[in-house]
Amino acid sequence: MGNASREPASPQPPPDNHRVLAVVVTFRPDLEQLGHTLSSLSHQVSGLALVDNTPEGIQINLKHFQQEGEQRGTEPWIFWPNHRNLGLAAAQNIGLRLAIEHGYSHVLLSDQDTTFHDDAVDHLLAAHEALSLSGHRVAAVAAGFEHPLKPAQEEVVFLRHEGLFWKRVHRSQGLCRISYAIAAGTLIPTAVLPRIGLMDESLFIDWVDVAWCLQAARQGFELYGSADARTSHRLGESMGTLLGRPVALHAAQRSYFITRNALRLALHLPAPRGPQRLRFLWLALLYACVMPWISATPGLHGRMAWRGVRDGLRNRGGPLPTARRQGHAA
Repeated sequence: MGNASREPASPQPPPDNHRVLAVVVTFRPDLEQLGHTLSSLSHQVSGLALVDNTPEGIQINLKHFQQEGEQRGTEPWIFWPNHRNLGLAAAQNIGLRLAIEHGYSHVLLSDQDTTFHDDAVDHLLAAHEALSLSGHRVAAVAAGFEHPLKPAQEEVVFLRHEGLFWKRVHRSQGLCRISYAIAAGTLIPTAVLPRIGLMDESLFIDWVDVAWCLQAARQGFELYGSADARTSHRLGESMGTLLGRPVALHAAQRSYFITRNALRLALHLPAPRGPQRLRFLWLALLYACVMPWISATPGLHGRMAWRGVRDGLRNRGGPLPTARRQGHAA
């Protein structure tokens, strides 16, 4: 899946004491794609935790993935069905706690539709080891992601906060300092979790990874992106354009969480600092006023976004209020 012209450096073998638990969070997954995700991870990590948020009564046979892993006998698998939608943050926290309890040195976060290149985890571990030996306080190292419609990209993009703006940092190889990392493909050393904390479960789904990165920065830790470590990952359900730039489009209920949590970060939560709060305020207004009009159902997206504005101003967290018993929006 890599690009031969890119010629990334070969990763150094990780130290023997490095044990990685991959935490894959699922919600009504496409089983074929989930199989690709797990297959791409199983030979790269020491253990795998499949944390499922699919509500009870929806028939999805995930147990056979655990049985397949046990039959291979190559790594321990943990299957953790929640039988309801606890939200992305709560599911990730289950995996983070499992990693701490079972003595893993690192956690690798993944979505159900992320596929990892063969050497991705070794590159992430090597980067973390090199940075740590150089005296850096590393909260996480994130892989670069390629959109599945654009395989083997020459460059990947990372985000760095500069004043009111997020700078897009294009890299084809090596490491760069970043401000934010999407959760899928992010390697976190478990040793930093007591200091930084776990994911904010009140956010439920959107901006969870960004809020954690901001909290890590407040605690004096650094985040890095590795362009040598690659994943294939699709952001959103479809793609649109805004001012000539591609943007990910989500289901209408996600408009609620994106807008609500952006406002909560701008107005209520402690991690963002001055200019960052203004940026989240701008993003909340963008998703409430502009993004619905480039969706297929602008009326529905608009209504959900403005519900998010109302609840964001009130600092209301958790799941969508009308969906507490229905397991929506994950």
